[in-house]
Amino acid sequence: MRPLRLLAICLPLALGLSACEKKPEGVIEQAQDKVNDALDRRPNEKLRDAAEDLGKAATEAKDAAAKAAEGAAEAAGKALKQAGEAVEKAASR
Repeated sequence: MRPLRLLAICLPLALGLSACEKKPEGVIEQAQDKVNDALDRRPNEKLRDAAEDLGKAATEAKDAAAKAAEGAAEAAGKALKQAGEAVEKAASR
């Protein structure tokens, strides 16, 4: 009898959880969202716009940091090369 009780409890829970699954948006819903975005008619439009701007700013900051790191690495490489040449020159004297 215990397995039957367990099944009686778990089955409705499993069905209930599967019914709560969010379905992916279709093409029409995506098109509506893009139109509403262009016309600034989406729910919580200001919040969504701020989140989009934050995402763009984060991407730009990441790109700028990568470019700065690349420039710093290049400068460090040149400095090391010059230091190596100076050591070789001093050792040959």
